[in-house]
Amino acid sequence: MFAQAHANPNQVYTRDALITFPWLPGRYIVGSMLSPIRKAEAATMEAAALMLGMEPLLRIPEHLLLEGGDAIPFSREGRRTVLTCMYSG
Repeated sequence: MFAQAHANPNQVYTRDALITFPWLPGRYIVGSMLSPIRKAEAATMEAAALMLGMEPLLRIPEHLLLEGGDAIPFSREGRRTVLTCMYSG
């Protein structure tokens, strides 16, 4: 599972494949990558998250795409919000 990380230089962009939020420690959303070469990154990052005892928050349907740069968490006046741009593959 982790051998894939050695072969893919994009694996350094971990936020794309595993999306987390500051107000939900220990929870994550597995990214659904657009580029075929990057799809395996999500499985690698999820394996690492599970080894750390984290739990999935939700699953993105296979026909939708969501990378970490498409999910921007922010808080204003105590209101927690996530701006997202999810698109169909």
